Parts: sequence; structure tokens; C-alpha cells
Amino acid sequence: MENAIVVLKDKSLNSYVKKVKKFFNVLDVVLINEKTNKKGDIYICFGGDGTFLWTANLAKSKPVIGFNFGNLGFLSNFEFKDIDKVLRKIKEGKILPEKRSRIKILKHQVLNDIIINSQDGSLITFDITINNLKSIKFKGNGIIFSTSTGSTAANAYAGGPIVVPTLNCIIINAIVPYSFFVKPIVVGIDSKIVLRAYFEKQEPIIIVDGRVIGKVKKDSLLKIEKGDDAYVFSSSDVFYNISKKLRKIVF
Repeated sequence: MENAIVVLKDKSLNSYVKKVKKFFNVLDVVLINEKTNKKGDIYICFGGDGTFLWTANLAKSKPVIGFNFGNLGFLSNFEFKDIDKVLRKIKEGKILPEKRSRIKILKHQVLNDIIINSQDGSLITFDITINNLKSIKFKGNGIIFSTSTGSTAANAYAGGPIVVPTLNCIIINAIVPYSFFVKPIVVGIDSKIVLRAYFEKQEPIIIVDGRVIGKVKKDSLLKIEKGDDAYVFSSSDVFYNISKKLRKIVF
């Protein structure tokens, strides 16, 4: 790895780029939600998980590392004070990226989650078919399709399971279901999921990794399936990292 792209949460973090230049040739520095025509061997971000997700979107199949300048930092889970040690180990091949599963919808590659949500709080009827088996129907305010990497995000707030981020699965979780018996479902990453949504008022919005990409049209059929793998540098102690972040939420 020689060339790096750096993504910043905001301009105030620009002075930290010099740390990266000690180890990599920095081809470009962009802010979150900005694009670049350059292609790096590694993508390095300074910010929170939103910045990390945007960086992963730019990186495609190249490895991503995040130094946390946000709140929780489930994805951007390295501390800036360790940057010299961490980047040196990456350069020397002593820290390797993990392969993480993505899912996709409407050609969008998704590392964390897909959320289909009511705009006005009205109920939506969801009809889900998994691998051509008998469909599952329920009413609710929305639905989450989460990767294992995204299990600590909206899925966790909606009462879904937290799973090891390298597990190859999709978590299907209802948002405020209109039934006590609707529970999260975990399926294999290769599952073929077809979703229909029936609604009477405003069109539900589709959110991928925190970005609104469109609305559900009447009588439309949405497919959720395995996407291209991502590569992520992560702290070695996954469970300690998760428990530490969750304590910040609780306390």
C-alpha cells in the first residue's frame, strides 16, 4: 500500500492529514459527502461512523480505516493518539483488514443497513419473500435490513440482535411492528429477499447507510441481496469494543 485517500468529517481536522503523510502518499483529501476521481490503495477517515460509511462507499473494495472523532465509533474504532503505531503496523503488514459482507438494493452497495420507513408515522404493510419460500406479512412503521457490520446501528436500537461483524448474514427487523409476535429474523448473506410495501398515504423513504436514496413507489418490488465485499481495519477485541460503546449509550 502506497497511496491513500483521506476523508474528513469537517475542515477543522485538516491539520491531522500530516500524520498520514508520514506513511502514505496522500492522493486526495475530501470532506464527507464529497467525491474524488483519485483511487487509493487505502482509504483513511477522521470522523464518526457516518464519515466511515461514506469513505467505504468511495473505497469500494479497497481497505478502510477510521480514526474516531465522532460519538460512538463502532466503525471508526481506532483512537487518533494511536495513529503512528497503527499506520506503521498497516504499512508493515502486521495489521490486516477484515472482509465484511455488503448487501445491495437498487444497485446501491450497503455496508451497514437499508431502512424503509414511513414519513408520517402511518402503518405500512410489508410482504417479504425469502428464497421463494412462503411470504411473511406484517404491519409496522418501517423495516431494517442490516448486515452483521450494521447490527450495532439502527437494528440494535430497534431491539435486534448484535452479531459478530464478520458473520455472513442479513438481519431483518421490523420498526414498531403492529404485533407482539413479529421478531427479528437472521438469514444467510446469499439469501434472495423480495419486498413489497403497501401504504395509503405518503410514499415510504429508502435510506442506505444513512443516506436517503429515494421512495417506495406503489406496486413496486424491491430486491435485497448480497453485494460486493468490503475490507475494514478493525480493533482486534470486537466484544470489548462493542461493550465499551454500548456503555456510552446506556450511561
